[in-house]
Amino acid sequence: MAFMIAIAGAFAFSSVPEKDSKAVAQVLGHYKVNGVCESAIMCQDDVNTGACQFGTIPLYRKLSNTSCANPLWRIVE
Repeated sequence: MAFMIAIAGAFAFSSVPEKDSKAVAQVLGHYKVNGVCESAIMCQDDVNTGACQFGTIPLYRKLSNTSCANPLWRIVE
């Protein structure tokens, strides 16, 4: 009986496999309004899948409240 409980426990608490080791980080995209970076939508920062845009406005990674300069890419699901 103890052996059966040990086997069941091993499967119940086994780790969940990772989806993809090459998964990219999602980052909140920003655009500048009157010199201040405003947040918009989620983008990704690794793979060039085309510019991440909020309407026709390209989005960037926020470096500080007044600097959002690194381009971000749209998320492809």
